[in-house]
Amino acid sequence: MNAALQALSNTPALVEYFKTCEAFIPESRRVEYARQKNHMLVESFLHFIQTMWSGKSAIFSPGYLVSDVKKCNDMFQGSAQQDSQEFLRCILDKLHEELTYPRKYITHSPSTSSIPSHDEKSPKNRHVQLPHVGPLSTVTPIIGPKVQNGTSKDSAKSTSSKKNGIVTTSSVSYSSSRSSISSRSVQSSENSSMTDNAEVTPAKATNPSVISDIFEGTLESRVRCLICRREYIKEDKFFDLSIPIDKKSKIIDDDSPSEKSSKDGGSAFGSFVDSIGGWLSNRNIKLQDCLASFCATEELTGEDRYRCTQCDALNDCRKTFKITQLPETLCIHLKRFRYDSYSSKINTYVQFPMEDLDMMPFLKSTDQTELRNAKYDLYAMVRHRGVFGGGHYIGYAKHDQDGSWYEYDDTYVTRKAPADIAKMEAYILFYKRKALHREEDRSRILTKYMSKPLMQIYDKALMVYISRLWFCRWKCFSNPGPISNHDFLCPHGGINVATTQNVQAMVMPIPRIAWDALVDLYGTDGSPIVPITAFDSEQEMDCSICAIEECELNERRRREDADVSKLDSNMISDGQMWYLIGADWLKEWHAFKAGDKPPGPIKNSQFLKDNGHPRAGMKRGTDYRGINHNVWRYLHNIYGGGPEFVRCTLDLYAPDPKTIQANSNGFKNGPMSPKKMTAHQLHQHHTHHSPSRPIFH
Repeated sequence: MNAALQALSNTPALVEYFKTCEAFIPESRRVEYARQKNHMLVESFLHFIQTMWSGKSAIFSPGYLVSDVKKCNDMFQGSAQQDSQEFLRCILDKLHEELTYPRKYITHSPSTSSIPSHDEKSPKNRHVQLPHVGPLSTVTPIIGPKVQNGTSKDSAKSTSSKKNGIVTTSSVSYSSSRSSISSRSVQSSENSSMTDNAEVTPAKATNPSVISDIFEGTLESRVRCLICRREYIKEDKFFDLSIPIDKKSKIIDDDSPSEKSSKDGGSAFGSFVDSIGGWLSNRNIKLQDCLASFCATEELTGEDRYRCTQCDALNDCRKTFKITQLPETLCIHLKRFRYDSYSSKINTYVQFPMEDLDMMPFLKSTDQTELRNAKYDLYAMVRHRGVFGGGHYIGYAKHDQDGSWYEYDDTYVTRKAPADIAKMEAYILFYKRKALHREEDRSRILTKYMSKPLMQIYDKALMVYISRLWFCRWKCFSNPGPISNHDFLCPHGGINVATTQNVQAMVMPIPRIAWDALVDLYGTDGSPIVPITAFDSEQEMDCSICAIEECELNERRRREDADVSKLDSNMISDGQMWYLIGADWLKEWHAFKAGDKPPGPIKNSQFLKDNGHPRAGMKRGTDYRGINHNVWRYLHNIYGGGPEFVRCTLDLYAPDPKTIQANSNGFKNGPMSPKKMTAHQLHQHHTHHSPSRPIFH
């Protein structure tokens, strides 16, 4: 556990976020999301990061953090040794769930903005005008490089104008800018479609967070049936890549030294011999070999055959992996532990680069920016010393301030030379994406415009506010995205006091000349310029439109909660059906009741294919839930969406009732009819809710 925590505490982007963007943490925003009613891990992790970098003590025991992780996942209960990679994944998954960015409301732009213009020639002609309720026009988000207020800098004059000291724009996007990975993942999930003779399953769309901004990439698997040539393409998001050291699958055109070694049939004796042989030999396996083996085309034959739905049979197939989107921080897990007929540890040394790990050969992309920024530098590592079922984990990390490497062995910290680190038997490797031109831009802007002496002499009239969240991304990411002040502003250019309690902690002052330099490099998403004088009286920034909308939404939340509570039930009567609905959509609806954005149309695509048939491997309670006809009709009339999907029991894979002849006894063939089976009995392994409460909750 200590080794994984040391790696996270030395991840620059993660540390910067928790040191400078505390106001964006949900608890700080005082937004009580329904999904956060369980224990919050982020509170103890925030304390852990801040204490580690406070410099107050040489030793810190993260007892509260470890205790909270155990509450989140029962597998870490007790004092037995746990796998460092599983511990790491548990923390990242939970933090991702808790740190989703605040979502914005309906896209519209008022005729005037509540943020005054910043007229350099007439600094006295500045005032704050409160927004008024009036005609609202729908706008189109325009995000891209060299964009300023929704258009290119060259044509900005034609789309923006000043009226009475107020900047108005013809096209505004206020959605908070995200990292390129999160944005493209959601877009690909929504816009993907079936191709000729191929079944495509896009990556599941999730709400972005700082964790997905830092660690999330996308992996594509492609399986081709050798009989009918049909392809099955699936995208999955990952926080870490688990790759084999000795791949035993049948490789096509295999010329990698790391894959020629395993010809044994996989018996207990073969696994034992291979493990001992790897330990005794001096094979020179490179990390690039393991990645090439992971992405190589392999044949699925014998017991590994794949079921082709078009042939409706288990057929020989070929399978390949490709990375379609690289993360800012690449976490590579080397699979050193075998869990077959004879469990063992692979002690083979894998040579890994300390700098310039080139991921281009394993990347499937036509984005030139992505291809140019495909190199990574190592900044942390976890090593396992010992044997399978025992041993000890040790962490290694490069200090972000002094550039030195250190070994973290529980309470012992030792400085290490990079050459010593390169000789270690790595288990988990942490790489940071390189972008030399971005580092040069950051250094130039900070030195030329934002040095400490200059910041002390700038006149207040020449200063503007910028979002701390975007500034954090700019300092740490290779591609921070367009500048966005809508991380703290409402869609109308003011402040929604219902959702933004501490706006001063969400912004930082920079000189206007630095703002202009950043706009030249990254563009904006249409965010207005916010002079620091705008916050002289925060009450003047309060948005009256948001106040009215929030009152209406609160009334709607109370009404929907009361109506659904009346319509919901623990069971259904004979002859009635369960209406299955996406579990993620229900979470969004519960979050809306607690103060979040309305969830949008009902989405059952989570557990259904494009043809309306159930996806494989869907779990009740995790992927879908059941509601009665009255609740479905009520929610569908409000939100729309679908498609409608009914079953006689709360089982996605039960027979389609449309194909069964309807009769009065048709639903009483099982040991317990739906009328007698309570929702709790159907959900007892998939929900934490009390059995006395309706199934919808």
